[in-house]
Amino acid sequence: MKIFEEGQNILTVFEKQKGNIVKKLSEYNYKQLRDFSEYDVSAIADIGVLEQVIIDFENKSYEPKRGKMKVYNHFRSVVYDKEYYEVDSIDVVVKIPVMQGEHLFRYKTNSTTYCLSYTSTEMSLCYEKENTYLTFTMQIPLSEIEKASNSQKQETLRKMYNEYTYVAKSKYDSMRQEIDKFNDSLVVFTKKTIEDIVKKDSILDAFSQAIGVELISKNAEREKGHRIIITPKKIEPSLPEKRVNNGYYFDSSNYQAILQTIREHLIATELLPKPIQELADEELIRDTILWALNSNYIIATGETFRAAGKTDICVSFEDKSAFIAECKVWRKSTTFSDALKQVYGYATWRDCKIAVLIFNLENKDFGALLKKIDAEIKNNENYISSTNKKANEWECKFKSKADSSAYITLNVFVADYCCRK
Repeated sequence: MKIFEEGQNILTVFEKQKGNIVKKLSEYNYKQLRDFSEYDVSAIADIGVLEQVIIDFENKSYEPKRGKMKVYNHFRSVVYDKEYYEVDSIDVVVKIPVMQGEHLFRYKTNSTTYCLSYTSTEMSLCYEKENTYLTFTMQIPLSEIEKASNSQKQETLRKMYNEYTYVAKSKYDSMRQEIDKFNDSLVVFTKKTIEDIVKKDSILDAFSQAIGVELISKNAEREKGHRIIITPKKIEPSLPEKRVNNGYYFDSSNYQAILQTIREHLIATELLPKPIQELADEELIRDTILWALNSNYIIATGETFRAAGKTDICVSFEDKSAFIAECKVWRKSTTFSDALKQVYGYATWRDCKIAVLIFNLENKDFGALLKKIDAEIKNNENYISSTNKKANEWECKFKSKADSSAYITLNVFVADYCCRK
């Protein structure tokens, strides 16, 4: 086997990996793709990432054996003289550790490597227990080394090894560079593919609407569920996101509208800390937010924003929640972590919309409190990323416990109701 020199070109593998990305994108309609975040694009691009090839040429091992080798007869003078004759030799079996990517050895590099005066060595793969090696044999005439010193023997082996592996190393370096370049290009490829799909499908959608025909998404059969239609008295509802589980769901625009209502309510009530403090606990403060939500939205199913349990606001159907707002009065350093644990207990849906509302009634150093909450968010074991939308508001991503391949988006609000004299 001449590694990276035989079989199909590596470009065929690259195209297959890109095909996996295109196939995954086909599961979404253009309206969903249009709303993809940078994190979503990166997650899709990762599907096409090709495992890098790793060969440890530096940590080879030698195993010498007695053998025979053919040597060209330079003194051949007549036709009947032998062209080759056999001599005693030292056969050195070389084993080079293969750490990763041996399945790519049968592909050719895309680049051309010229190696003058060198010949490509036949190598084979050797599997020993859990280890994989590239192996080949170097032959040295016994007469050449029987009188050589140890340092001369070592130098002979070094030169022979470099000569035997020169082509393989050159091809190996080229292959690694090509794979790195390909992997680095996948985010750009994914973005461009999404842009093309959005452009083409949006034109088709506009045309379909113009002639009164409904455009059906490619994965309509798989996207089961019923959208919880809310009719905002101030904001129009937007298009839905992709649904993964059966059930009900909120789309992003309606979720943002709900968050804006909560945000405005908290700002307004922060100007009246004494009346809020007289309410004393999460349940009573939460009820003021329920009033604000129910006065701003009509839910088409006849349900309302309601209390479930002691502290959370939710919209739920068939015993599953589509929207949750967990409310907590700040009492100790683990207040946010405690709220997050409760949220995980409710959020059994991959697309559940979540908010955590923290009320500060006593802590006069509000800045220090915000720093503690920021640290709690970032130190959580399921933390992925967070963005400070305002000094007292974060948009966070946490790993989903219900689905290891998914994440939950959670907005954290901190309202300051502490009276300062």
